[in-house]
Amino acid sequence: MAKASIYFTLEHAMDRHMARDVKASLGGIPGVLSVAVGDGSDRISVDYDSTGTSPKALHQALSKRGLAASAEDRETHVM
Repeated sequence: MAKASIYFTLEHAMDRHMARDVKASLGGIPGVLSVAVGDGSDRISVDYDSTGTSPKALHQALSKRGLAASAEDRETHVM
């Protein structure tokens, strides 16, 4: 497994319900290991297995939910 992290910034902050929906939606993508979203935040962090998904797929999932997001940073973890 090749673990990586990506951090997205949204155009608008999410309320509690949207944050919960986004977390569930991204968490359901094969290869996603964890999703962190704060209530009232415009930031999302995702840890994922890079052999199972990609930053592009994660960004597309956000776009499908109608969220305009930009990837701020990406990290690859050596295990």
